[in-house]
Amino acid sequence: MPSVKFLVTIFVIIGIIIVVGVGFSFSSRPSLPAGNNEKPNTNQEFKPQSSIHNTKVYINPINPIIRQVFLNNSTHIDTPYVKEYTMSNGTWPNAILVARNGIVWTVGTISHTLISFDPKQGKIISSYPIITSEQKINSKNSTQSNQGFQMVWSIVEGSDGSIWFPEGGSDPLWRFDPNTEKFQVIHSISAAPMQMKVDKRSGNIWFTTFGSGTFGVIQKIIGNREYKVTEFNLGNDSFPSGIFLQGDSVWITETLNHNKLVEFKPIVDANGKVVNVTKVLEIPSSSPSSSSTQKQLFTTPTDLVVFANSTRPSSIWLAEHGTNFITEYRIDSHSVIRFPTSSSPRHYITLPYWIAEPADHNGFWFNEHEGNRIAFFNTTAKTLLEYEVPTRDPLNGYIANALTLSADPNDNNKVWFTEFNHDKIGVLDKSPPIPFDINSSATKITILSSSNKITQKNASPVAATLNVQVNTEKSFNSASLINNTNINININHTLISLNASSSMNPLGKFVNMTAKFYPTSIIDFNKDRSVTAQANIVLQRNDSIPISPGNYTLGISATNGIVTKSIFRYLFVK
Repeated sequence: MPSVKFLVTIFVIIGIIIVVGVGFSFSSRPSLPAGNNEKPNTNQEFKPQSSIHNTKVYINPINPIIRQVFLNNSTHIDTPYVKEYTMSNGTWPNAILVARNGIVWTVGTISHTLISFDPKQGKIISSYPIITSEQKINSKNSTQSNQGFQMVWSIVEGSDGSIWFPEGGSDPLWRFDPNTEKFQVIHSISAAPMQMKVDKRSGNIWFTTFGSGTFGVIQKIIGNREYKVTEFNLGNDSFPSGIFLQGDSVWITETLNHNKLVEFKPIVDANGKVVNVTKVLEIPSSSPSSSSTQKQLFTTPTDLVVFANSTRPSSIWLAEHGTNFITEYRIDSHSVIRFPTSSSPRHYITLPYWIAEPADHNGFWFNEHEGNRIAFFNTTAKTLLEYEVPTRDPLNGYIANALTLSADPNDNNKVWFTEFNHDKIGVLDKSPPIPFDINSSATKITILSSSNKITQKNASPVAATLNVQVNTEKSFNSASLINNTNINININHTLISLNASSSMNPLGKFVNMTAKFYPTSIIDFNKDRSVTAQANIVLQRNDSIPISPGNYTLGISATNGIVTKSIFRYLFVK
């Protein structure tokens, strides 16, 4: 007997006034094992991917609109949201900080300089050479200096306004006083910190050391200008990366082998100085007495932010760098909910990396390394905005290597970022409204895992409908949004592209199911800028292989190629 295919149809309505004509598309990617189904107490493991820095370029060979309008060979796009600033050739900035006075600081990886940039003037105001001990010795011996290649991943501002940053070699930690313009080197630390965070209550600086397997705290010694470093060992295979301070807790991500989130409480002496720490919580637990279902929950959790109700944390958000996921772990229910980024038109994976929290704590920023976007996740509305980085380097797979970012403490709408080997820094301002919005009143879709399943309540045997509304501003100027000199296109040709993703697979793919928009994923509003268009997204199950039952997340995105907005709905497979 021939198999009967199961269909879930989601009805999409797009109402728009004007949108620039570029878009995304999704297509088949290389097959990977399915991820865990996110159902609490699941026995499925979430498999990490063997390579997370693949820069192969994926080109959509089918859709001519995508090829001609978005996947052209332009190396730069114009956008009203992002402004880039060029540094001297050979700077290679990595790590960035927006200080309380508004000055932006970065460190040149190749130039070995600490750089201060004034956004009001739009230029560098100072550049301070970082002269290491090795360079001083070489200079005395008339030996050619070779400082090597030292990646700087974090810069923080101390409570006294000093600037702290790591370096490699025998000078692993530096402090710079902007008032005296003098450096101070801290040697009593095992390795250069990966990430640092400042405790605003005590002024202590907490840090992780990725390769040394430690985290620790820097405390000022009362009565002099010296600092004491106290480190706590997590093990050589722990690879601590992200760090977050919440109340009196220190949260750490153990990124590679362990793939854990760990909460510690500092132990202080009579003078209030940290002398030790105690482990409070480990997710997932490695205790022998823990449930056998506590298997790997996360894949390469590089960074995190913790949200709390009253005095206790309620949820932890993290970037799973080896995937397309921004992930929420709910502490009370021990549940994992993954939110897939929209797919990249050129790469198989977007690689969410570091997280920056705005001063109002309403959501968070993160960078997509291979997605070439800076994104903002609204944790209240559960929506995602992804802004394209203007620079597209064909030698790097059309990405700008936007590796680090820093939220502006004085403006919740702004975040700064670096473009590592392109000698640029940039600022994203999300205060200009995006030219469309996407909404839906529905909250979930329920389907059966196979055709052999008995029909269940609320699981439609034929289809489910999701209504989506998209609107834009009349005054929006599409001509200002695209700078394309390589192909001859009509900038009044207004297009919007629809995209679907899921948490079923680390790449955001659907597993044993396909998702297609009908009649097309490209909506053309060139003829009537005030019309309402509609499309269907059809989820079609592959009945030859059942879908793993569980709770997943469906992402539905609309994009004009400059900015993408995604909404998320629960996808239950029973």
